[in-house]
Amino acid sequence: MKKLFLFSGFLFLSGSFYWLGASRSVDFFPAQREFQITYKASIPEFPQAAEHIRIWIPIASSREGQTILERKIESTVPYQITHELANNNEVAYLEAKKPFPSSLNFNAIYRVRTAEPTFDQQKKEPQDVDFYLKPSRLMVINSEVKTRTVRATAGRKSLGEKARGIYKDVVDWMKYDKVGPGWGRGDTLRACLLGNGNCTDFHSLFISMAHAAEIPARFKIGLTIPEASQGAIPGYHCW
Repeated sequence: MKKLFLFSGFLFLSGSFYWLGASRSVDFFPAQREFQITYKASIPEFPQAAEHIRIWIPIASSREGQTILERKIESTVPYQITHELANNNEVAYLEAKKPFPSSLNFNAIYRVRTAEPTFDQQKKEPQDVDFYLKPSRLMVINSEVKTRTVRATAGRKSLGEKARGIYKDVVDWMKYDKVGPGWGRGDTLRACLLGNGNCTDFHSLFISMAHAAEIPARFKIGLTIPEASQGAIPGYHCW
């Protein structure tokens, strides 16, 4: 049960810097939590050799497990909200041409409520199953992945049991270690070869093996809400 609760404190947003300020005192990992969160992105200096700069910044939106109650955006450069086509994620698009401003500062201020639905409560559509069985450019299914998957799922009957076997195989093989070039890209082949990387690499290997076992799986990325009522969040996490 504890692993389920860990998912209730995530905001589906990716990027480099996060600042958290809880709007009220909360219990650790309750079923529902509410926060005020400021996402800050900045470019202190523009490259003078460039003529035209385009910037995409991810924007959090309401989806399963979270509701954006209020969103305010502050930017020193004009922006527009767009959507990427594959997953319909919202993105702030900014562009600048010479003469560039001295710097760029972008703040997205959210009031958000998180609540983790149970597996049975989550809406499942047939097209989602097909979409989350497809490999991607770096999360591939080759002979090595298939061999690992067969070994990890041997003797396991249900999808849940097979997924647990894959999870154990990945955790036993992978080491959280940012050594060597290429870590953090979610490259399944690198993960199979070297057995190290960050959370992105762990999850990419898991997803590739899940797909090899015909288990729908998807990659999520965001930030972890800490126990304290306020403070800074230094970076992203995925699960």
